[in-house]
Amino acid sequence: MNAGASLRSRWNGVVKSPFVATDAAPTAAGAEDLDLRRALGRLPYDQRLVLVLRYYLDLPFEEVGRTLGISTKAAKSRTHRALERLRLMPEVYGE
Repeated sequence: MNAGASLRSRWNGVVKSPFVATDAAPTAAGAEDLDLRRALGRLPYDQRLVLVLRYYLDLPFEEVGRTLGISTKAAKSRTHRALERLRLMPEVYGE
């Protein structure tokens, strides 16, 4: 099996899974994490996937591109667009 396809299938569960709050009272850092997870959950699948690969898995843009079957430049562009969309969401800034 292709390594990129394996990685993609393994993390599809992470990206597709709903970001759900737990019953425990969140700490300040936990609340920020929960807000970010909610915001990520509102992104379209392709934008959520590129951010997970780049920032959660800490993959370089070259590997993100290979995993998604796109060029490095396209991976950078998709990441930039996803971050811009994420920054526009009020939960990211606690509004």
